[in-house]
Amino acid sequence: MKFNHSTLSIIAAASIAPTKFADAHGYLKSPKSRNYYANTNGKWSGGTASDPAPENCPHCLNRGGTDGVCGISGNSNYEQPPNAIGGLMPPVVQACYSPGSVVEFESVLTAHHKVSEPRLRDVSTTRYLSSSNFDLSQGHFEFRACPVSPGEVPTQECFDSNPLTFVEDPLYGAVPDPNHPERAYIPNAGSDTQWTYKHRYQLPSNLEGELVIIQWYYLTANSCNPEGYGDYNFAPLGISGNSLAQCGYPLPSNGVPGVPEQFWN
Repeated sequence: MKFNHSTLSIIAAASIAPTKFADAHGYLKSPKSRNYYANTNGKWSGGTASDPAPENCPHCLNRGGTDGVCGISGNSNYEQPPNAIGGLMPPVVQACYSPGSVVEFESVLTAHHKVSEPRLRDVSTTRYLSSSNFDLSQGHFEFRACPVSPGEVPTQECFDSNPLTFVEDPLYGAVPDPNHPERAYIPNAGSDTQWTYKHRYQLPSNLEGELVIIQWYYLTANSCNPEGYGDYNFAPLGISGNSLAQCGYPLPSNGVPGVPEQFWN
């Protein structure tokens, strides 16, 4: 399916998640990443060339960056996502947007990479002295775009040329970072097994293409403080500072070793 250049057809991306420190991580739920689409629509039997090969662990992809900008899970390289009969999947359009428009993304984490400090407790009442959120340094998401032709493998250079700008966090109230407008900082908020986030981003006004891949990037902050964290206003998220050391740069280009842990979709 083709669209004119006033409409962007967003096709499924793919996720990468180093698994050194936890058994499960996260994925871009909406628009669906390639691995999540394979999880919800994959065919174990009776599939066709238009059906994805099944993915039973959409949050477990464990290599990325220079090893593959769209991720590798087992024998599946999501730069060229496999179909159910051993070939390559055709493009699957997940949404259509206009250049410069504000769009909403939904992300799910299945293991939260955070730092927690103990709460002070009044031993006479066994109650905590403060109800404030003492979970610190949750990490942040970034989104980028790359126009491609059907079957074309995106490059990181293409993604880096089209960063999206964070606008709003409708669930938890994170504010934009003037020093890093691409970042959406995240709190520790959710159940014991799953955390859901929604963020609104503005697409570049000059972004054009019949097919566009969105890249989701998650940088954790549980082992060290990434650049710029000391200058950001975390107060709306109920987060204060911490005593972690600064992360060493440049970060591992493929996410290995996972300090800090990095994830790509």
